Amino acid sequence: MYFAFYKTVWGLRLRSVGRMPQAAASAGINVNLMKYQAIAISGLIGGLVGAHLSIGYSKMFCRKYDKPKEDLWELQLCILVMQILYLHL
Repeated sequence: MYFAFYKTVWGLRLRSVGRMPQAAASAGINVNLMKYQAIAISGLIGGLVGAHLSIGYSKMFCRKYDKPKEDLWELQLCILVMQILYLHL
């Protein structure tokens, strides 16, 4: 992240848009495009973090089953939820 924001031209443009959009626009930077890119990247990072947390904590909600014929629907629901969480990663 440090490299992307502080060592690339894109990072310099993004920081300039965040600090002074009027100056960035006068320098020829498309301010709206940079804002949309920043929002998309932050959403992507937030989604990845949320997926990581939900996958990590999903195992807490599944208990061990000694008798698989009892409460079979709970086991199937638990497996379904875990598969959905892994597929959305």
